[in-house]
Amino acid sequence: MHPIEHLRWLARAEGIAQAHLVAETADALWPFANEANALLISCRSLLNRQPTSGPLVWLAAHMLTSTDPRKAANDCVKAMAADQMNERAHYLVGEMINAGQTVDAVVEVLAVGPDNVLVGGDQVLMMGSEITAVAVGAPGVDLPVQMWNGLLARAGVHGRHGAHIVDRDRFAAILLPEGVPACPLTPELY
Repeated sequence: MHPIEHLRWLARAEGIAQAHLVAETADALWPFANEANALLISCRSLLNRQPTSGPLVWLAAHMLTSTDPRKAANDCVKAMAADQMNERAHYLVGEMINAGQTVDAVVEVLAVGPDNVLVGGDQVLMMGSEITAVAVGAPGVDLPVQMWNGLLARAGVHGRHGAHIVDRDRFAAILLPEGVPACPLTPELY
């Protein structure tokens, strides 16, 4: 598939798992890795169409700030593939239940900011104060405040792109991966 067509396909993709989205995007951006301007334009265009994906922002930021964008892309894809999000969530929920807590929902995190969490799906709309939920995120969801603000500006208001902004304190726990390289500050993305 031609790289531009690959990027167009990714821009239109809906309901795709974050790990798969990062892997496909890294593959699609590979031909642009040696041309900084083309890489930046491709990343911006893709983020305009997939504005709620923290892991995609994380991948783009690593590729754009690295002296070796291809290695950065490989490292991000490996971190996503090595993540044991489901196992971590299963363990945490089990520990909470063993401690006598009730867990009514496990929600996928798309991005995490300083005070809020961006989550996907309509489960969040059903979350009342009496519901106990755990938020679980893949590598790349924890963004610096400037990148979080850029993501929110690009994503627009609540409910757009199938995502919802929820206060951190609505969750009994927010489970994020450890040992993952932080998202570098990349103002040119926004």
